[in-house]
Amino acid sequence: MRVTNRLKVMVVASVAMLVTALTPGVASAADNFDRLVDGNNDSYQPSISDDGNLVVFHTFATNVPGTTTTADRSNVVLYNKSADTYTLVSDNVFDSLNAQISADGSTVVFQSYSNQGVADDNPFSDIFSYDVGTETVTRVTAGLANGEYYSPKVSADGRYIVFSGAPCCTDGVVNGTFDVYYKDTNAGGAPTNVTNGNGDSWFASVSDDGAVIAFNSLAGDLGANTGAAATVPAVWIWRPGTGAFSLVSNSAARPSIAGGGGHLTYQKASGTLIYTMHRTLGGGAEIHVAPGNGEVLGDADNPFNFGADRKLRSPGPQISADGSTVVFDSTNPNIASNDVAGRDVFVWNGSVFLLTTGNSDSFHASISGNGSNIAFRSDATNFTTDADSNAFRDIFFIATPTSTPGVNTSFVDVPTGAFYVDAVDWLVDQGITSGTTPTTYSPDLEVTRAQMAAFLWRYAGSPAPASSHSFTDIADGVFYEDAVSWLVEEGITGGTTPTTYSPNVQVSRAQMAAFLHRFSGSPTGAPAHSFTDVPAGAFYADSVSWLVDNGITGGTTPTTYSPNTKVSRAQMAAFLFRHNNNVGP
Repeated sequence: MRVTNRLKVMVVASVAMLVTALTPGVASAADNFDRLVDGNNDSYQPSISDDGNLVVFHTFATNVPGTTTTADRSNVVLYNKSADTYTLVSDNVFDSLNAQISADGSTVVFQSYSNQGVADDNPFSDIFSYDVGTETVTRVTAGLANGEYYSPKVSADGRYIVFSGAPCCTDGVVNGTFDVYYKDTNAGGAPTNVTNGNGDSWFASVSDDGAVIAFNSLAGDLGANTGAAATVPAVWIWRPGTGAFSLVSNSAARPSIAGGGGHLTYQKASGTLIYTMHRTLGGGAEIHVAPGNGEVLGDADNPFNFGADRKLRSPGPQISADGSTVVFDSTNPNIASNDVAGRDVFVWNGSVFLLTTGNSDSFHASISGNGSNIAFRSDATNFTTDADSNAFRDIFFIATPTSTPGVNTSFVDVPTGAFYVDAVDWLVDQGITSGTTPTTYSPDLEVTRAQMAAFLWRYAGSPAPASSHSFTDIADGVFYEDAVSWLVEEGITGGTTPTTYSPNVQVSRAQMAAFLHRFSGSPTGAPAHSFTDVPAGAFYADSVSWLVDNGITGGTTPTTYSPNTKVSRAQMAAFLFRHNNNVGP
């Protein structure tokens, strides 16, 4: 069933939920995000076609236009952006969830406890495929023993489908290990049990051409292996063409394989911390997508702590087809200096930036195969300027930005005409800063050495350091950790002592001059400055001369530089802006 004319604010039956005013959002991202459903109940796990036109998700909402549904039922809904229509994919009898759409938009796969009007001889969870063109449904798990089957994924053209599950007895309790299943829809017969292992396997992902399957597993007897079952999962790949298994990473889970099968992202445990990882298959090194993005999940014995609820856990990080872009969510506040409390969505495209700056949690992010669009679910009410009429989780959509989107450069504490207005706008546009809150820049705050490192590192493009610093006063995972390591490698700083960096100490104008001069390679030959408060031979004397010669500063007066004065965030913005205009990064 289809309906046109999606309403930005949906009027629902209950008077208590009527929208009474359009209140502009306070988040800096307002108007950059499109809210696809303003539901009277929660919506989950969006998936996007490559062209960004089709988005599928499951929802408990009963007010999606034209999709007559029953309260307390989860249904799969397909939204067509260009036609502005919704289609109810599932049959609204029992819960349907965990939907994914193929890259070409031809096929939706999902799990359901209903029979969807096709032959089904059990009341348990099965996997179904939906043909978008003909609006017909096929039971993918036909031919398998009655069981609980979960979390399907589909190849680019809809031909290959993978999922996980296990046989179960008449009361619905799983009666064996979870396994990964594979189905070529062009071939007859039941899906193939890929793993058939002595430990659970689940969270399968399939490449665009169906040639590579990634999954996590506790099994120790995959392929030629003969080991016992593990307590913490590992990430594996299986190639249908050869039947070969390969171990990708121990103590890891929730893999997502890039479209061509050459790249993979997953979560990796270190102690009780979980990190988002990126890896090029065929010998590529593991890359921490976001330094310090670990968060505590689980316990020492099993940091992933899946428990018995594997079917409903987060799908984990997602990757574009070429492996260039990863989206993930985290509660860790050290990933981005402009992050606020709660769970947020982040994007990695060689460096990491914050996608969401909402007033509540955002998660379950999905990226289209071509990397052009991102969708996620969120409790936030301030991603769009039209009022959010509910207190439920909604689905949001955005064209993939290259830095934190829609940041409000009209900060309330940056007055019109201030000498640093254009500089702050530029810093925000470049992703060097997003302010101290979504609405404030705090221009009068003094810059710390930690912030200085982060500013320069982001200005340089957030390059990955080849090695780590050796300072004892920098905790693992802080937002400036990689920045300091890179500054040390480049000879921009040696710390305040051989073992300390002093991240919380404010930066003086003398130190700022030295930082910028070294950042530029310590060029020589600048005419001598004329400041009376910069002694000849001072460590920063040549740096000040170079700054003056390049128009980065004119001093605090014609005859003074004020080297011991601390640098404010306003001055920092101006220094970097002039450096970019007159010297270049």
